[in-house]
Amino acid sequence: MTDCIRLNENTWRIEDGGVRFFLFCGETRAALIDTGMQSPGARALAEGLTPLPLVIVNTHADPDHISGNGAFGEAYMSPAEEENYRTHGGEGSVIPISEGDVVDLGGRALEVIDIPGHTPGSVALLDRKNRVLVSGDSVQSGNIFMFGQRRDMHKYIESMKHLLSFDGAYDEIYPMHGDFPVKPDLIPKLVGAAEAIVSGASEGEKKSVFGKEVFLHKFPFAGFLCDPPVPTLETARLLIGPIEESDKEDYFNNISHDKKVLETFICRYAETLEDFDFSGYVHRDGMFAIRLKDTKKLIGIILYFDEADGACEIGYGIGSGYWNRGYTTEAVARFLEYLMDEKGIHTVYASYFTGNDASRRVMEKCGMTYSRFSEKELTYLGAERDLTYYVIKK
Repeated sequence: MTDCIRLNENTWRIEDGGVRFFLFCGETRAALIDTGMQSPGARALAEGLTPLPLVIVNTHADPDHISGNGAFGEAYMSPAEEENYRTHGGEGSVIPISEGDVVDLGGRALEVIDIPGHTPGSVALLDRKNRVLVSGDSVQSGNIFMFGQRRDMHKYIESMKHLLSFDGAYDEIYPMHGDFPVKPDLIPKLVGAAEAIVSGASEGEKKSVFGKEVFLHKFPFAGFLCDPPVPTLETARLLIGPIEESDKEDYFNNISHDKKVLETFICRYAETLEDFDFSGYVHRDGMFAIRLKDTKKLIGIILYFDEADGACEIGYGIGSGYWNRGYTTEAVARFLEYLMDEKGIHTVYASYFTGNDASRRVMEKCGMTYSRFSEKELTYLGAERDLTYYVIKK
């Protein structure tokens, strides 16, 4: 059940069972900032508080923030958030907003600040007139969700540092969870905590959230719920572990700009290092760098995906300059061991473009056997491609 709390003559805080949202009124229209978790009637609720025309501004689109969006035909949000919005059943059109845009309510302006990290399109809203910052989930005293798809701790740290550049423009922060309100001095504390997690200085405590194993990093002022740390696997000649920011040039040279690799491994081609967007690969869930043990140089990648009911699929690619040396077989064999013996996955699939006998031989050397043939399964590099699937079961 919602609880509407009037903060002043033109602002309401609406508590909605563990999450909150806000109604900000200007002179000519009003904005619902998010629509809660259990409030499909958020529009009717707001219309009972103000006669002004209503708009929605979403700080992000996790499901506990969009329950009332369906009563509106459109919502202001970052275009980087639309995929997340649609994934969670978001309805209506998206009115794109980004850094520096202003949602004008008439005598009350909400300035948009991009703060990706918690989600790809998270935004904060700065009400300079009333000296308030609405922070979504990114700044709060509760447990900040940083596990699962679309979370990025490195971007989160950058975003919090970006918010520090607005210090002095607001006196209070209105978060969607945790204590209300919080003070600006929480932001540098969150930066330090997030950096401690990334560096490994904070170990965290194993927890289960929604049936998923996560690690809670608890600090006196807030907590972070994060994916388990990515292990580093070893073979005689290789290290298999996290992809780092410093790997951009090696990744470009050995994967994204290597046309021989792109003929065998699905990846977007990059023409120049300067134009190569590497951000989506760093610490990506399920994706590992393959490195030479002696130099730590990234020579390839291996990943698992579509994990469900104890099964998953793997993919892999190694720079063509390192072919025919046994590196791929060595990496795949260790990775299968990790998935099946350490992660508890009992069935692993892999596929190759039909005719790629080198990849077939890798799978067979690692104990995988033929599963099925899929004709014209996808279009890649302008041609329809057949795939052959192999499988290994524990």
